[in-house]
Amino acid sequence: MIGYLGPRNSFTYFAATTFYVKSDLVPYSNLHRLFEALENDEVIGIVVPIENSIEGSINEVLDKLLHPEFHINREIVMDIELSLISKNNDLSQIKHVMSNMYALAESRKVLKKELGNYKEILTSSTSSAIIQLNDLDDTYAAIGSKKAIYGDLNILLNNISDSEHNTTRFVFITKTLEIVGFHNKVSIVCAPKGNIAGALYDILHEFAIRKIDLSKIESRTKKNILGEYVFYLDFYGNIEQEDVKAALEILQYKTSYLKIIGSYYSKRK
Repeated sequence: MIGYLGPRNSFTYFAATTFYVKSDLVPYSNLHRLFEALENDEVIGIVVPIENSIEGSINEVLDKLLHPEFHINREIVMDIELSLISKNNDLSQIKHVMSNMYALAESRKVLKKELGNYKEILTSSTSSAIIQLNDLDDTYAAIGSKKAIYGDLNILLNNISDSEHNTTRFVFITKTLEIVGFHNKVSIVCAPKGNIAGALYDILHEFAIRKIDLSKIESRTKKNILGEYVFYLDFYGNIEQEDVKAALEILQYKTSYLKIIGSYYSKRK
């Protein structure tokens, strides 16, 4: 079975269906429970969002990937089209808007213009917000996918993202580092040897001299000593390429910690 951040018809669900048939999928209500299910072998893999083009990385997912057994084995980048959905068909009557923190943040400017003042209500996912509409009066609306609509609900607004380009990366994570078929992207996490000037430059230099194209650099605290960090790097290529092998071999000596999170296939949908 494959776990995903649910409930059914969440954006993560639609990402998961591109990897696996629907009958294999099991929803979990939050990221902590999802990663716990993977660690305890309740599922053989999980699908989670890891980064949004507007709001950035999902830090809880990055932190979980420090676990030595967790590895990315596939990725899909999806366009996210947000709609405002309600029982009501009169936009002027909406006083409350529900969704997850990312959808609320990604549509705040548009909704402020269209609704004026409204109260935001945080939910665990876009699809759970839509489900809750059935038990609320028609002053409530939800932000989510129009694919998740069921019953007597209306689309009040389409394409409500503040940015013209709203995309999210979703990844499939398992407990093994699997190198299957054509893989075109690599993710690693590493820590410099001590908090010294030029330590990060010294790491990045190994990629620059080999013309390895870095697509992402992000730091996260080690969570044990203030001012010390680990660095997440994404780059194009795969760990079977000689230039990538050479860079990673040298990083073994230049870092105090190095983990290959994954060498995997990435596509856009």
